Amino acid sequence: MKDHFRRWLALFMAVVMIITGGAVRTHMKRLRASEGDASGTVEEGQEHQHNYVETSRTEATCTADGVITYTCSECGAVQVTTIAATGQHAYVESGRTEPTCTTDGHVDYTCSMCGAAYSETIAATGQHSYAETARTEATCTADGSVTYTCSVCGDSYTEEIPSLGGHSYAETARTEASCEADGQRDLHLRGLRRCV
Repeated sequence: MKDHFRRWLALFMAVVMIITGGAVRTHMKRLRASEGDASGTVEEGQEHQHNYVETSRTEATCTADGVITYTCSECGAVQVTTIAATGQHAYVESGRTEPTCTTDGHVDYTCSMCGAAYSETIAATGQHSYAETARTEATCTADGSVTYTCSVCGDSYTEEIPSLGGHSYAETARTEASCEADGQRDLHLRGLRRCV
């Protein structure tokens, strides 16, 4: 408890010394000497040389000053030095959404020092990348269709394939008619045309 009180008293005296220009410095040494602290023994009129040691540091950011606090290891005097704010953000990419054919994307940036943030827009490409994804072939009497889907945004459209315009037959066999029997002609769908 006594050491704790001495430290607070030393800090208080250091502040008083700063304010009064060091007039109480000699008194402080005498106080320490009277408590049995040999390091506090000072001859009358002798100047004390501070032995400052860094005791705390708060780094500067882009917008706020930092502070380094030094404390004299002998008398407890405190000296504070200001570290000027840098004035420049240190932005790093913190997120990205890629654009699609119809929707804008964006890139997010955040300052690694102070947390300030902003976003930049990436314009939509405006160009779809369509590929055939489904097909129904046309028949002799029914229309078909082809569906195309964009691989980027999922947009799709369908084109109609018109029917083949009816049947197209070709004769494949013939039996001529006679006096006693009818003739016969066999017809089949011709070429690639098909009927379902």
